[in-house]
Amino acid sequence: MFILLASLALLTSRSTSAQDRDPDLQQVTSAIVRGDERALIAMMSERIELALLGASRQYSKSQATLVLRQFFREHPPRAFRIVDSTRSESGVFLEGVLHTRNSDQTYRIYLRLNHAGGAWTLRELLVERAER
Repeated sequence: MFILLASLALLTSRSTSAQDRDPDLQQVTSAIVRGDERALIAMMSERIELALLGASRQYSKSQATLVLRQFFREHPPRAFRIVDSTRSESGVFLEGVLHTRNSDQTYRIYLRLNHAGGAWTLRELLVERAER
């Protein structure tokens, strides 16, 4: 989680939305709104830092699949939208809001992706309860 926040501080802001310019980033937001952990896993690096309503920890792809599947079962997405994006030469940081079907609770989702070799790689995903 500290890495994620430090990355945000180091990135430079751009005026247009990152997901509007890149179909691969649209796939990330689409995967979240569908609750599709497999689509997210396909974009992950071999290890990813996840913090889902708690402590941050490193997971392998197979571990992350199970953790994300459980999260989406407990919090089925109703809507997801990106509210802020910050881009650097090699990456993007996205902040979004997730609304779930089973409660009126909203969640903040933070994603850090790196771009190398013509492809985006999901490096970090943080979910926390949004303040009401």
